Amino acid sequence: MCIRDREHIKSLSSLIHRVPNSGCSNFLPEGGSPMPSKYQAYRQMADTAEQQLTSSYKSWTQFLRTAARLYKYPYNEQVMIHAQRPDATACAEYDFWNKKMGRFVRRGSTGIALIDTSGQKPQLRYVFDVADTGEREHSRPVHLWQFRAEHEDAIAATVSYTHLTLP
Repeated sequence: MCIRDREHIKSLSSLIHRVPNSGCSNFLPEGGSPMPSKYQAYRQMADTAEQQLTSSYKSWTQFLRTAARLYKYPYNEQVMIHAQRPDATACAEYDFWNKKMGRFVRRGSTGIALIDTSGQKPQLRYVFDVADTGEREHSRPVHLWQFRAEHEDAIAATVSYTHLTLP
């Protein structure tokens, strides 16, 4: 680290101080308001992402690709996953990968934050994409559904029969 960087860090740290007697880990910039919590930052990310999804045809179709791979998640969680990892293919919580699938989450992997509103107070929970995991000796295989051209006729016939037949 060069002297110039150290001076910059010192000047920034002098602008920030702890909230006195609060026991809170939030910091206040001098004369400013509290920095947003992680929950608030992710809530704002979700709101922004949701607005951007409908801003263009391209954004919407990119989201639909992500949502199609993560069909078991509700819409609000699909939005959060898409905002953080649009290329995610199969997401699950840390314990699911470790205990149920016998896989390990790679060190240094960044979890995808989801807003959990099931309790009294909203909180964050984290999921990891299959790309963030590694196999162990007795890991269960991960089967990802894929659309294949050879199944196109059968799928089209089923969809047509199920949803488009006239009474």
